[in-house]
Amino acid sequence: MPTRNGSCIKVTESGAERTVPPMVLVLMGVSGSGKSTVALELHRVLGWPFQEGDDLHPPSNVEKMRSGRPLDDADRMPWLQAVARWIDERLSAHEPGIITCSNLKRAYRQITIGTRQGVRLVFLKTTSM
Repeated sequence: MPTRNGSCIKVTESGAERTVPPMVLVLMGVSGSGKSTVALELHRVLGWPFQEGDDLHPPSNVEKMRSGRPLDDADRMPWLQAVARWIDERLSAHEPGIITCSNLKRAYRQITIGTRQGVRLVFLKTTSM
C-alpha cells in the first residue's frame, strides 16, 4: 500500500501491481510513438503480461510489409481480430494485460476494444522538436 512520508506518497513497484485494479491496457499511437517502450516499462513495474501487437500479424501481412507494400483494411482484419482475441482471453480469465496496437482508425478501435468493460485505451502522442 502507498505510505505517506510528509507530503510525498511513495509506492513501491511491487505495490503498484496491487493498487491498480486488473484491466487490459491498449497502448495506441503512430509508429515510433513509444508504444513498445512504454508497454515494456509498464510490464516491468506492474508485472502484467505484455503482448506486442505487431507479433499477432499473420505471416502474409509480415511478408507484405517486408516487401514495402502497405497493408489495407482487409489485410488488417485478421490482425485486429487477433488483438481482440488476446484482450478477450485476458478479460475472461479476470487477469490484467498490456498490448500494443496502432488502432489509428475508429473502425479499428471498434474491433479491438468495442464496448468491452475493463479495457483502457492509452493514446501515445509525440511532439515535433
